[in-house]
Amino acid sequence: MAENKTARLSIIKSGVKSFCDIHLNDELGCYAQNLCDKLGRKRTISINRGQPEIWCAAIIYVIARMNFLFDRSQEHYISSDTICDFFNVNKSTASQKATLIENNCKLRMGDPNFCNERFTDMFTLIQTPDGIVMPLSYIKKQIFDSNQENASSKTDTRLYTLEVFIVSGPVTQEFVKKNRIISRTIEIMGDQTLEDLHNAIFNAYDREEQHMYEFQFGRGPDSPDAKIYTLPTNICSYTSGIQIAGYVTRTTIGSIGLTLGQTFGYFFDFGDEWIHRIDVVSIIDTAPEDDYPKVTKRLGDSPPQYIECDNQDE
Repeated sequence: MAENKTARLSIIKSGVKSFCDIHLNDELGCYAQNLCDKLGRKRTISINRGQPEIWCAAIIYVIARMNFLFDRSQEHYISSDTICDFFNVNKSTASQKATLIENNCKLRMGDPNFCNERFTDMFTLIQTPDGIVMPLSYIKKQIFDSNQENASSKTDTRLYTLEVFIVSGPVTQEFVKKNRIISRTIEIMGDQTLEDLHNAIFNAYDREEQHMYEFQFGRGPDSPDAKIYTLPTNICSYTSGIQIAGYVTRTTIGSIGLTLGQTFGYFFDFGDEWIHRIDVVSIIDTAPEDDYPKVTKRLGDSPPQYIECDNQDE
């Protein structure tokens, strides 16, 4: 059954990609593929049932709803007729299947895995410590822009070598026994951002699905008084008293003030809680010509991002 599901998922993803290549851009196509992968892991809904064309149309429907693509004012406007004609399915059937997907996957408007950042900001409301509620888009514009723009605009030719260890996460005891140390050594330029570092770690550990994340700088990787660099879309999840120092999308490695031997924390996926320790191994003034960031050393295998995927019963 697992092989059948894998084969069916491949067919659905191919059909979705065919539509996106013609009618949508790469960003929206990526959201659609994210949804395909999420459906492939769900136990409460079976993609083996029903015609794959209906699943394809329904997935596009969901992405269209979440990004307002049925609105003619949108750059990548599409109609329900366009979707259903492409896959040769009934509009009512596609719409009902889309609603089934939304309910089973518990999707919400503004989910950054499936929504453009503009709409994510629109639907994320922040309550400040003094009780004022405001949209995230306003927070993003007002709080960090000025000082982070200055930091990110400077050219920094320094090269930082960082060793990224997995400290804890949802790994099996058997995996831990075979991989006592799991680390990746990464070289990154001073004028590259914490977001660039996150993407380098994500790829270095062969992960497949993006989640929320943050970097912590304090006395240790998990200090209660640490300064936090986070995604703009994460801000609503923090309580008062937390020191939000900046956005990962704007904060450069060189602007943080890293020193040789310093240690800081990286937290990925607030649900499964992958916790990493990052050590500053070296800093040189001028980086050799190369493509950065890059992985220079790997210790241990990459653990599966989701344990249940390996042992999933169909």
